[in-house]
Amino acid sequence: MRGDTCNMVSLLCIAVMLVTPLSGAGVPDFYQQLPNFMTFLTTSQNVNPILSRVVRQTKTSVPCCGHEKFSWSIITDEFNGCKEEIGDIEKKERIPCFFECAGVKLGICDDEGYLKKDQAVELSPKFVEGDEALENFVKQLAPKIADTIANIPDDVRKQLKCNIAVYAYLRGLHFHMELMCPIEMQNPADECEKLRAEYRQLAEQKRG
Repeated sequence: MRGDTCNMVSLLCIAVMLVTPLSGAGVPDFYQQLPNFMTFLTTSQNVNPILSRVVRQTKTSVPCCGHEKFSWSIITDEFNGCKEEIGDIEKKERIPCFFECAGVKLGICDDEGYLKKDQAVELSPKFVEGDEALENFVKQLAPKIADTIANIPDDVRKQLKCNIAVYAYLRGLHFHMELMCPIEMQNPADECEKLRAEYRQLAEQKRG
């Protein structure tokens, strides 16, 4: 069953957000106990509330982890060069297709959209460039996020026109960075506390 592609995009991102517990400074205790949600989240009929919340992620005006905001422009700056390549496609297919195309141009995925782990991990600190401590924290997170992406089943990928790997990788990386930010790097601003609270609630919502 094909289902709603937008929901599938979000579903895969949630799976990336919640699988493979990571360890290190600043990791919340509850996160160590999260089970593998991949199978559950790709079959559950009760994920709509989570899907809608991921789609309408809170945006902040200030960095909430470290001194630099996650720079999506590194990937989105490549979109203009993808318009002709992608052509006229359904609106719901645009996100994975533009991210796949941009990922190819940046060298972090192959021509079929599969993530090149080493290149993706190497590029990851660039998204927070300017804050050395945050760059090192992102370097710590990136390899396991990339491993999780490699385990997205092909039959799930084939429900989409384009490969979800690059989009899911970056959304998962950003989610982990905000959720697991070491206390000493957290911005205590109200909007940042709200963001972290939403991410914690999302992570805990499907906790066993």
